[in-house]
Amino acid sequence: MKTISISTSPEHYYNHAKGTAFHGLFQETPDYDDPSASSTGGVCFLYIKNTSPIDMVFEGFEIRLGGTGQNEIIEFVSNEDATPIGGNTLTPANMNLSSGIIANGTFLSSGNISGMTKGTILNRYYIESSHTTQLFNFEQNIIIPTNKTVTFWAEYGGNELDGTLIFYFHDANE
Repeated sequence: MKTISISTSPEHYYNHAKGTAFHGLFQETPDYDDPSASSTGGVCFLYIKNTSPIDMVFEGFEIRLGGTGQNEIIEFVSNEDATPIGGNTLTPANMNLSSGIIANGTFLSSGNISGMTKGTILNRYYIESSHTTQLFNFEQNIIIPTNKTVTFWAEYGGNELDGTLIFYFHDANE
């Protein structure tokens, strides 16, 4: 007896079969409102809230610094009761061009999203300028349930950050 088996990754399955894989592109220069102020623990430049009835699964993100001779510390943070002030709507692109499904959530980017304090730091990334894009993959994925939020914070500010959020929606009951 001969069998043929095809294995796919979960992200490929949810992109190809369900049409729920997305990229969110951003370009921001995080900075404090008052440049003379001392560091308050970073500047929030990305805010993501899952408003879908199913889990959002963060695969990772790509990032680069826009200038030379720069460095930055990026913190990826979970926030329980975050209410952002400011921010521009970021519209994630569906990676299945025939899907037509839009990402259910609140996606904001800005040089300074305020009104929140940091929650639990999930990871800290040290970025140096090299004009190359670095990919940071969440080895265990980050599961963001309905109505939960995550934010990205820049410690130093003043550096242009260009990047892509990589995520999909996954129903754990399937």
